[in-house]
Amino acid sequence: MADAPRVFLSYSHDSDEHAARVLALADALRRDGSDVILDRYLQPRGPEEGWPLWMDRNIRDADFVLMVCTATYLRRVLGEEEPGQGLGVRWEGKLIFNRIAYGDPAGARFIPILLPGSEPAHIPTPVLGYNRYQIASFSRTDRGYDDLYRHLMNKPEVIAPRIGTLGEPVVWNVPYPRNPKFTGREAILKQLETALASGMPAARSQAIAGLGGVGKTQTAVEYAYRHRDQYRAVLWVRADPGWVRPDLGTNLVSGYRELAEVLGLPEKDARDSNEVVAAVRRWLGREPGYLLILDNADDPALVQPYLPPDPKGHVLLTSRAHNFDVLGIHESIELPVLTPDEALEFLQKRTGRKGPLDPAEQEAARTLAGELGYLPLALEQAAAYMKEHEETFAVYLAAYRILWVKLLDEFGPVTGDYLGTFRTAWKRSFDAVARSSLASIELLRLSAFFAPVYLAAYRDLLPVKVLDKMRPITGE
Repeated sequence: MADAPRVFLSYSHDSDEHAARVLALADALRRDGSDVILDRYLQPRGPEEGWPLWMDRNIRDADFVLMVCTATYLRRVLGEEEPGQGLGVRWEGKLIFNRIAYGDPAGARFIPILLPGSEPAHIPTPVLGYNRYQIASFSRTDRGYDDLYRHLMNKPEVIAPRIGTLGEPVVWNVPYPRNPKFTGREAILKQLETALASGMPAARSQAIAGLGGVGKTQTAVEYAYRHRDQYRAVLWVRADPGWVRPDLGTNLVSGYRELAEVLGLPEKDARDSNEVVAAVRRWLGREPGYLLILDNADDPALVQPYLPPDPKGHVLLTSRAHNFDVLGIHESIELPVLTPDEALEFLQKRTGRKGPLDPAEQEAARTLAGELGYLPLALEQAAAYMKEHEETFAVYLAAYRILWVKLLDEFGPVTGDYLGTFRTAWKRSFDAVARSSLASIELLRLSAFFAPVYLAAYRDLLPVKVLDKMRPITGE
């Protein structure tokens, strides 16, 4: 198979909407590296050899044939359509079934595809035994599309260990699940992949820079999941200078202790934190094939002592800083806010709105996205509220504007750092909790006095006596 697999798309012209979906699938696959053959790329002129010979040649020569299965497609490939209807699909069906019947050595190259509205019952019997892919959207954040991409590009999700050895298990300590609502950032992810894959020693370390709430951490998480099969180890450390516990030291120190543990280093149980950090640092300077993500590395000078002079793997930082010269990174990857279209797509996806919005709701969603500054974290807060309370974009926008004016009167104007955007979106969520549970509000207020990592990592150390004293107030 060539580097770019040849992929022929067989489908029926059910409707203009269905044809548009098939075209979108073809365009996405081409962008992701497949040489897609589609009849619409030749229309209206058509192939010089005529459609029947064109279909025969491309089905014969393709590395893969994607059969976009619908009720109409099934009826036509089986020859059960009305006379004169769907002749092209009927011809393609005969060519495909004959190749399967006469022992095509690559029979598994015929792949059933199910788009929204289709079901397994629409798959022709001769290809029921092959892999099928149900695709909801045409990006690698969609599981079905990503699985199809891996199939076409021969990139299995799991790489088998070498035969004849015990194998080296993949080390993975990324603390976040993959975000199924991740939207956009394709150009940034591609830029990051190109830089890290260049093989140049100076490019082994990269930094994603941007203001708070713009999605730096989520972009790093998405990159880690997309490329996890390319590394022996994917390692994650919180690099902000906050304190976890006085006896454990900074986040970097406690993070390196965790790395020593997951890497199985002999020094993992050493009492001296400097010894543990030095052991991890030596490992990073000796072993290739890892991705180390230092999240919230807002002070590059603080990070520098924890890295070897010449890391043998890849190092990725997320940071609000913009100068990384101390780490040998002379040009960071700037992460902007979402585009208006990306913000609208995210709001629809996160709130679970199916299909196109009516004009009024679409306009409200676009306006809300703009007033939230297209900032992913603010959009997430607003969308989570709307989904929980089944609220429309128009209703949320109106309430948001009223609350914004009230907060503006109370706190004054805020410029430059999006604080007002967060404050308004957060206040709506906080008020909703207050209406439903006084106990939850009291617990939130108590929690505000503790470091977030302390609470997350050491739930067993919460001050039980304090909570007991609150029972007469909370009733819980």
